[in-house]
Amino acid sequence: MHSNRIPVTLQRLLDRHADKIESYWMECDDFGERHQGPWSIWIHLKHGWINTPAESGTVHEATARDVVEAFRHDVRWVGLEKANWG
Repeated sequence: MHSNRIPVTLQRLLDRHADKIESYWMECDDFGERHQGPWSIWIHLKHGWINTPAESGTVHEATARDVVEAFRHDVRWVGLEKANWG
């Protein structure tokens, strides 16, 4: 059984990047289990920000560490004109 509390590492990231984040949530599902993590962590980015490998406005990872890495290496500002997903 996993805690339903947001890990401290993830909460710090959410606070630090609040200007980029539209919404977020965590759930226990098979995605987390398939990717060696306890959760499925979803972060929807504000318009203009993109997760470059996925070419989308969403970061979806199984661990807090993976989310931190995604923000460090993959989340980029592309501008409002290029970010046309919503």
